[in-house]
Amino acid sequence: MKYFLAHLLIIAIIQVGLSQVSDVQFGKNRIQYHDDFDQWLYYESENFITYWYGKARNHGVSAVKLAEQDHDEIMDLIEHRINDKIEIIVYSDVTDLKQSNIGSDEVFNTVAGQTKIEGSKVFVHFNGDHDYLRKQIRKGVAQVFINNMFFGSNLQEVVQNSVAGAIPTWFQEGLSSYVGTYWDTYDDAELRNIFLHEKRTNFKRLSGIYPQIVGQSFWYYIGVTYGRTEISNLLYLTRINRSVQDAFLYVFGIPFDDLTDQWERYFKQRYESEVNIFSVPDPALMLTYKNRKKKVPVSFLSFSPSGDALAIVDNQIGKTRIIIKDLETNQSSKIFKYGFKNNVQETDYNYPRVSWLPDGSGLFILYEERDKITLEFRDFANGTTLRQFLPERYERVYAFAALSPNELVFSALSEGMIDLYYYTLNNRQSNRITDDIYDDLDITMATIDGMDGILFSSNRPNATNDSRSVDTVLRFTNFNLFHLAFEEEGPKLYQITNQDKANYRMPKLYDGGIMYLSEESGIINRKSISVSRDSVDRVAFLLKDSSTVLRTPGAEMDIPDSLILDARNVKILEYQGQEKFLTNNLWNIRTYDVSAATSKVAETFKIDNQYQVFLSDISPAAVSIETSQRKQLEEKRVKTPAKTKEEVIATAPAEEVIRSSQSSDDGKIYLFQSEFPDMETDKTEKILENAIRDQVVLSTNISGRAEEQIDSQPINRLRIVPYRLKFKLHDLSTNMNNDLLFGGLDSYAGFKRGFEPPPVGLLMKATFKDLFEDYGFEGGVRLPTSFNGTEFFLVFDDKKKRLDKQYAIYRKSIANTISGPNGTDPFRARDIILLGQFGVKYPLDIYHSLRATATLRQDRNIFLASDRQSLENPD
Repeated sequence: MKYFLAHLLIIAIIQVGLSQVSDVQFGKNRIQYHDDFDQWLYYESENFITYWYGKARNHGVSAVKLAEQDHDEIMDLIEHRINDKIEIIVYSDVTDLKQSNIGSDEVFNTVAGQTKIEGSKVFVHFNGDHDYLRKQIRKGVAQVFINNMFFGSNLQEVVQNSVAGAIPTWFQEGLSSYVGTYWDTYDDAELRNIFLHEKRTNFKRLSGIYPQIVGQSFWYYIGVTYGRTEISNLLYLTRINRSVQDAFLYVFGIPFDDLTDQWERYFKQRYESEVNIFSVPDPALMLTYKNRKKKVPVSFLSFSPSGDALAIVDNQIGKTRIIIKDLETNQSSKIFKYGFKNNVQETDYNYPRVSWLPDGSGLFILYEERDKITLEFRDFANGTTLRQFLPERYERVYAFAALSPNELVFSALSEGMIDLYYYTLNNRQSNRITDDIYDDLDITMATIDGMDGILFSSNRPNATNDSRSVDTVLRFTNFNLFHLAFEEEGPKLYQITNQDKANYRMPKLYDGGIMYLSEESGIINRKSISVSRDSVDRVAFLLKDSSTVLRTPGAEMDIPDSLILDARNVKILEYQGQEKFLTNNLWNIRTYDVSAATSKVAETFKIDNQYQVFLSDISPAAVSIETSQRKQLEEKRVKTPAKTKEEVIATAPAEEVIRSSQSSDDGKIYLFQSEFPDMETDKTEKILENAIRDQVVLSTNISGRAEEQIDSQPINRLRIVPYRLKFKLHDLSTNMNNDLLFGGLDSYAGFKRGFEPPPVGLLMKATFKDLFEDYGFEGGVRLPTSFNGTEFFLVFDDKKKRLDKQYAIYRKSIANTISGPNGTDPFRARDIILLGQFGVKYPLDIYHSLRATATLRQDRNIFLASDRQSLENPD
């Protein structure tokens, strides 16, 4: 049997070698559904060149300000400088990002939560939250710095730098993610889930399975334990020594394996201790439904108005379903499905969305198909389905609510801003309700203290802020709750909550008031507030920038006198209420809905890498909330006053770990000069544990650092210029191979011979592409090892439109010795093949396309002048 398999393997190798064909691309289609990419603009700032197209203008301007705002902080953390400016390419949404040609020739995967980069280009998209845009930019910029530091920025540096292969994935991805968000609620929840459900939690194993989050947690551990200043030292020594393990040994004086053991103990103790103080969902309350797939995310939940049915939306990497669960009969049915599995591009969890009619007689479904937002209405009374496309002014709808079968309210992206809209189906007309630069999300219709209106979340600083332009101001706060009341004089906006350290999202109305999600405790829990409308006294300050701010009389003044033009006492109507926590969960609530009719709440958790839906009664009583250890570290930083320079100097130095020698993993002995003897191991570990426990750290979440979000310089509109086509070297390679460079090289004219694979040769080729990779040139030459011929080729790709076109020319020349007729002396001849190709490709989706290729070929035989007879022979 062993010999049989060996012979079978040899035969298979021979067959593969004899059945070579030219490379065929498949499964890499990019489809342009619109012509928005025809006009690109760019703005060159001090450190960045930012590109955007028409409808992404406001996002592009925001990206310029956010990038410049965080550039110096990132550069100081990594302590590396880049000579060239970083290019940021901004897309309006994830759908447009998927239509880009950039990276289409390679396996260019886009994953949710990860910023894609290529060289010095950073690709970001807007998802409705400017804070998420900021995190994408930080991650991408950090990755460019890291790549430039370890891999080089030009051909010479890349060739000379041999450290690239020694950098593990967790090192790069983890560090860029750490710079992007440091460590926030979502990162903490993901790692908690890993540590509590994985049986083996050693670093080597987990970093191979979850490189990004485990690597990020390791850098976070280094930051809170030893300080962020050590990160730049680690990066520098890694580059110099070309070894990650040696760099950690030099900086901390302990082997890398010991450091990863400390990391494991730190997080294991941290998360296991949290299990005892937080609540976990009751397994008996878990909701099951038809064909439930445990690892498929549940992206949306919606109760019917009567509370007897629940709409469940799940999304399996692009393949979505809507399940209606009858809570009385416990039956479930699938009413809608669309899409297909796409494991190479980022999943869009924004669609589909559903909204019930107020009387429960119908259901609206909103989804996106082929870059068109489609609205579908299911009438349960007569079983009919109506469908229409939304007007093109709506680039993306983030939330909507049904008022009647003909009236809807949208939270939608239009002209680069997220505002509220009133939409009528019969005439497809829209009225804009809000008009400002702030993100208005999570809308629901709500009657508060007898006043009808729209309840939503927004990152606006207050309810009185007028409309601003992102060109002049960019100041977004945390998300708070607002109510747009439909008063007799017209719609008027009121602020309900004023939280400056956490986001309040997804408000829902129920009997006890307003329920919403909060991340104050370090874990996303449910809170509620009972609201009333009261008249209160305030002082209105008119500022020089024409804005008006309100302050409580007698409160400490936080506005400089130089900015105030006028002040007056006013009596205004405000929403006031008492907040309380309703849950004290161990796991983040990913999405939820509440039924006021049945006092039930449905919520989704990710537990043990599974998405589970739980249905429970609403508890009106407030719970005692615990705080996660991550949040405790941040609070400790806030409560601890900064030390003055004199206090720092006078403070006695902390006890340090002192070692004069250490063995590394490769068996070498590293000696460190010191006047002190080595410490005992037990004492060393005790000092390190105390350092971990007592360390006061910087903020571990960029979102909570409002004091660092400063306004940058206004955008100079005259410096926004159209993009002009420019090409640059994309790839240069040299290798030995005998691959077929083109199809159509088989000749069926004359004497038919068997296929002869080309001889092994030295292939040198170069690729030039424009910035957006819509156009590309690839040229090369191959010299066979027998040195009896040459191959040249030149290819031009045009992918600007949906119909991709390719033009190619190929020339092959090879000299052969041919036997003379009737036994005469052999003579030499040169065979020349000249081939031209034109191909078109019409993509149907990312996996399927229609292709056609036309080939024009010319074969010539030229007799070489080796004697008188061959000289006189015609070609």
